[in-house]
Amino acid sequence: MYKVTNKIPRNYDTIRLGKPLIFMEDEYGGQSAITVDDHCFVLFNGNEEDGFKTVKHWHQDAMFALCDFLNNTQDFMP
Repeated sequence: MYKVTNKIPRNYDTIRLGKPLIFMEDEYGGQSAITVDDHCFVLFNGNEEDGFKTVKHWHQDAMFALCDFLNNTQDFMP
């Protein structure tokens, strides 16, 4: 199960992928970052060894984390 964390791994490229709104990791080393690109939310999945790639299908924990973020940040505008 993915949990939201404040830690951004060293291999996450903020210049190329953007600063994450939400960063998550699970107990098996999986990591996810939610960013905004051209007013769209984008999910990147990866880990410490393989880097991060855009995914088309969002896992449930990412969806819930984004909903919580938007509910708790009423003034957020992508």
